[in-house]
Amino acid sequence: MKRHEAAALINSKGLDEAIKEIAGREGPFVWKDSYEFLMNMDGKMLAHPMQSELTKLPHCLLITDSTEKALFVSFVNLAKTVGHGRVEYMWPRPGHKSPLKKIMYIYRARGRDLFVGARVYVGGMMY
Repeated sequence: MKRHEAAALINSKGLDEAIKEIAGREGPFVWKDSYEFLMNMDGKMLAHPMQSELTKLPHCLLITDSTEKALFVSFVNLAKTVGHGRVEYMWPRPGHKSPLKKIMYIYRARGRDLFVGARVYVGGMMY
């Protein structure tokens, strides 16, 4: 996963450029069966290549999985406390209704109140 590169991009090219690159559906942070997003510590989605509508929300903290886990709250808490790590939750693959175990890897950008997340479904590729 390229989450370290995405986080470093914020400091090397600036936030606006990082948002453009991370949000690009055909960009370097989307590959085979995964993608990365960028979020701030208030739960505001800044860049998401697959669900750009999330960037229009004031925050994503009320979004829950099928077990009622507030997954974005978990992401923010991990980024604030440890700075990196993984969060497991249940989420359906695109085009399906049954949720599967999904793992989100979180990595905080050095010196910033921002973090990137990269996800993978357990047991196979997304598409």
